[in-house]
Amino acid sequence: YINGKVLDWLDLQGLANFYMADGYCTNVGKESGLYKKCHVDFCTECFTLEDNYKFSELLTSKGYSSKPYKFRNNTYRVRMSVYDAPKFFVDINQYVVPSLKYKLWMGIDRDWFSEEYRELKSYISAQSLANKQV
Repeated sequence: YINGKVLDWLDLQGLANFYMADGYCTNVGKESGLYKKCHVDFCTECFTLEDNYKFSELLTSKGYSSKPYKFRNNTYRVRMSVYDAPKFFVDINQYVVPSLKYKLWMGIDRDWFSEEYRELKSYISAQSLANKQV
């Protein structure tokens, strides 16, 4: 159940915690080392449809366009617009623990990505390589 008090806790740090626990980026259709598209979702199927709308409206009010979608068996999840995900990732980056930074990496590459997101993506890639070499 999502009430006003819960929504008040979902500032950037709260959203980062929520995403670390229940968010993910799915990369779809790998070709030539890059993916065709990706989805950024929050696993909110334990929420009612009304609560999914409340959460989606909160994200949208913070500049991250999103909407609930039917997941399975009359449950719903919230999907963020792929166009707003890079900004979201840059905004929450400071609150994401190092071992979960991989969750901020989008397998697609688009010319509309901000320079800030490109730098974050490069950092994540470099860390991933460094961890593999250890």
